[in-house]
Amino acid sequence: MVNNLVLIGASSEIAEKLIIQNKNFKFNIHGVSTKELGNNFLKVTDYIDESEEIVKYIEKINKPILIFFNGYLKENRDTYFPNDQEIHQTLYVNFLAPYLLSLKLVETIKYKKLVYISSIAAVKPRYKNYIYGLSKKTLENSIKNMDNKNTLIIRFGKVKTKMSKDHKDPPFTISSNKAADIIFNSLNRNGIVYSSLGIYISSLIIKYLPLKFINYIERRSLSG
Repeated sequence: MVNNLVLIGASSEIAEKLIIQNKNFKFNIHGVSTKELGNNFLKVTDYIDESEEIVKYIEKINKPILIFFNGYLKENRDTYFPNDQEIHQTLYVNFLAPYLLSLKLVETIKYKKLVYISSIAAVKPRYKNYIYGLSKKTLENSIKNMDNKNTLIIRFGKVKTKMSKDHKDPPFTISSNKAADIIFNSLNRNGIVYSSLGIYISSLIIKYLPLKFINYIERRSLSG
């Protein structure tokens, strides 16, 4: 039996690498994107406004694994502070769109698993990218409250993409190719998975150390 993947936000760089690497895994890949990607992909302008069209497209696919790649990052204090429009877009793309679409899909279609590409920023929102971290944390908490056992959340550190190009490379930074490989190799798991042992240990440090101390260390380590 062919396993079906549906990529929500299929034009993201990690999703693009996943599509290329699929030759090694042989999934049947479909997707939804705001860009034109081909016959197996649905092009939309807005994930919420066109949610009914998205549901109709996906319900024709036999028990897919749904992977949510929705991501937006316009925040890098002290270098760049987001404006009001960027804050709104951060909350919309990282939380509102994937969450509301998830609710509609769960009510309507038969699927194998829900997978969310998340970030270590969701562990505890920090000064550097507070709005981004808050949006990811809110999505994770909302998804967990859906009480669905067939759910996987993958927390990455920095992945080298256009979205993160102006951010310095902290420890355990990986390429988008490596991120795609981690996703493929995690699809049989549930719950929260970390992209590496180093990211897991970092998450524990972030979780238990005082926020002021974390912000101080992060500023010092990423300055210059």
